[in-house]
Amino acid sequence: MPNFFSFQFKLVVLEQISGLEIPSPGDAYSYGAYEPVPAVERYLREYWPSASQLAGVTSLVFDGGLAIYGALTPGWDGESDELDVLDLRDLALLPGLSEVLVISMIPDWVDVAPLLALPRLRRVFWRRIARDSALAGALPGVQIEG
Repeated sequence: MPNFFSFQFKLVVLEQISGLEIPSPGDAYSYGAYEPVPAVERYLREYWPSASQLAGVTSLVFDGGLAIYGALTPGWDGESDELDVLDLRDLALLPGLSEVLVISMIPDWVDVAPLLALPRLRRVFWRRIARDSALAGALPGVQIEG
């Protein structure tokens, strides 16, 4: 069973896995609008995608508007950083990943080396990569946008 280094990264991956049955938060606001719903957080932390589910993830979108964030913390407005992805090592768990779109959620100081090692990567939409010719040059054959 794969082990994620980063819970925040795991959330982005789980967003892409179809059929995930996230429990209803019920009266989510009774927990505090800006706090994770305990039952949802427990489910997401304990859910381990299979190797075949991970292999089926071909695209990742890093954006504060992902539905999984609303399920976890219904009142979260995307303005705080507790769900930011601070490490990309977990990219290695996704052998079929061919597309990465970064709208937000990854600070500019995060090490991008794991991205450069993806063998099937074909498209990156990330302003940071598009503005850095050395990084873009390290991704030959990859369509860079941003």
